[in-house]
Amino acid sequence: MNKIMNQPEMYQEDLSRGFIQAYQDLLSFPNGDLHQVVRKNLPTNPETAVIGVCDGGHMPAFAGYVGEGMLHGAAVGDTFKAPKAEDIFAVITQTDMGKGCVLIPLIWNQELDEEVAKAVHMAEFSGIPVSVAVIRDD
Repeated sequence: MNKIMNQPEMYQEDLSRGFIQAYQDLLSFPNGDLHQVVRKNLPTNPETAVIGVCDGGHMPAFAGYVGEGMLHGAAVGDTFKAPKAEDIFAVITQTDMGKGCVLIPLIWNQELDEEVAKAVHMAEFSGIPVSVAVIRDD
């Protein structure tokens, strides 16, 4: 089946495919999409992992900030949806270097609040300390 580019219903898939193709040498995409984005070259000296958490709306912003000297990973939701707790937790476990993690949610709403809380609970149950930096833009 031929896929037509730039169709609204294909936005998320097209974006994921292009981003992965452009950055596959620097980043890993465990699900084959943008729901989990992790640096391939985590630091050799353990440090606190910094993880962006955002929706995949206008632009899955934090996926573009994963890299050396920036974020260690990102969990990205579908268009205008919070990432699932399981994806957030997976990024936590993939980036944890024994020094815990800081989650930075880009857009804060009830759905994201619930998913982040679940992921933090899963991480803490697994022995990974997590802090959440709450950013309010209004």
